[in-house]
Amino acid sequence: MEKVETIIEPESTESNWKEIGNLAFQEKKYEEAVKAYTEGLKITPSDVSILSNRAITYLNLEFFSLALSDTETVLKIDPTHTKAMYRKVKALIGGKKYEPAIQFVLKNNHKDILNSYTPEKNLGEKLLAEATKLAEQSQFGNYNMAEIIKEQTFEHQVADFNIPLAAEVFKGYGRGLVVTEKIEGGELIIGSKAFAFIVERKHREMKPPPPEGTLPEIEDYSVDRTVAKKSLVEAIVEKVKKKKAPEETPVLYTLHAGVKLGNLSLDDSLNSADMERIIKIVDCNALCTNGRMTYGFKELMYGLWLFPSFINHSCYNGNCKWHMHGDFLVIRALRTIMPGEELRMSYISPGESLKTRQELLAPYEINCSCNLCQFQANESSETQTKLELILKKYETLITGPGSIVSTDTDEFESIVEELEGIHPTHHDYCPFLLEPYKLLARRYFRKGAYEKSIEILEKGRKLFIGTDFTEDVITFTTNIISAYLKNKNKPKAMEWVKKLRRDLQIGYGEPVDDILQVIAPDLLVKLKHEKISVIGENESTAT
Repeated sequence: MEKVETIIEPESTESNWKEIGNLAFQEKKYEEAVKAYTEGLKITPSDVSILSNRAITYLNLEFFSLALSDTETVLKIDPTHTKAMYRKVKALIGGKKYEPAIQFVLKNNHKDILNSYTPEKNLGEKLLAEATKLAEQSQFGNYNMAEIIKEQTFEHQVADFNIPLAAEVFKGYGRGLVVTEKIEGGELIIGSKAFAFIVERKHREMKPPPPEGTLPEIEDYSVDRTVAKKSLVEAIVEKVKKKKAPEETPVLYTLHAGVKLGNLSLDDSLNSADMERIIKIVDCNALCTNGRMTYGFKELMYGLWLFPSFINHSCYNGNCKWHMHGDFLVIRALRTIMPGEELRMSYISPGESLKTRQELLAPYEINCSCNLCQFQANESSETQTKLELILKKYETLITGPGSIVSTDTDEFESIVEELEGIHPTHHDYCPFLLEPYKLLARRYFRKGAYEKSIEILEKGRKLFIGTDFTEDVITFTTNIISAYLKNKNKPKAMEWVKKLRRDLQIGYGEPVDDILQVIAPDLLVKLKHEKISVIGENESTAT
């Protein structure tokens, strides 16, 4: 870091050091500011102005315990020091001490003093609301998912939450998390803020508009995972080196770091940056959106979440699903999970081919043995070759110039029938049907063949419900409702709205009407026009 170029005379006073610190702070050279303020405090340890300034500097460095210590020193000297009161609350919140933050604001006349702070009106009320919201999130998982989805931001101020879970060691593959109480499908299991998180944006060249009567090419938003991994490792190393998370860093090193390095216990854990171990921890635990459907985001997001990292992988037999909303990870149950059952989720998109999944899982050092992987691994070479040829034909249809518009619907239907024939009695092991089903249904819809569209959509929904493809299931259901409304069949539309409620609960939680307003506002307008309510009693089972 570039140092503040200021000549310090031997007779420097605390005022000189404060001025130097303030200059460094304005230039966002926070480490230099801390050094200057600390020198000033050596001369006058009780200077409340310097203590308060060092506290805000510690807050910017995310050294919350040190910031808290300085504010408490100030308040012992001057109990009504407004800036110190504000910074104490922010230090408590940053340190995840939400209840103490609430109690401090409510204590004596603190809220009134904070409310009277001139630069910002009603500061006490705002701090109380902030701490209360985070406290409720940490205790009950009360996240406003509609708001979080709508924001589409990469950074969120949220508290961590998890239902009661137990860690167990399983023979053959190590630690995992076990449910201790029965939970239902759609129930929130974990809400977690990332330990480290990065965003990689792929540069996209400007292209001329497509010819008239054709649809634009499907854009490829994939990014080299090697680049993303390097950025994430650097972010973790910087955080550890600067000791920004002194309480979380020991937990970081307890994560699995591959067969060779294993994992450390909390007693053996480190506080320094072990590059080799951090690289393997990222390999074995980080989650990435590349290849996964993530509502509202086209960038590659890559992050490391500590507690969720204890959940083991399964491509297709998972009982829970993760959604990445920027640096906030949400994990929900896909179905009813009984006490004693281990949590499993897919780290990658299960819609990829077996070969691609194996390549993506290689850094995790995972050899998945879920039903899908076993089934596909036992396929004959003849079946695999046949599938590859059909998928190539399908890709040619959807990527050729003007093909989506000009290709006859019967040709698409023929390809879908060929794909269904690959495993006629095991469609549940055919994730490759997902996109062809959606595309064929869309083509029928545009032609006004609503019954045919509904037929395809219902097959798709039935195939993928209860799996990792929760967003796609919601897409199938919303399109079925739209088709019934177009076909003037209000009773059927109302019937499917009940199923949509359940799909939304499993995918995103409550409130379903607010979530639908964000992800499918046009459909919500149509439902209101038909006086069909989305709000209703929870469905006991997914159908």
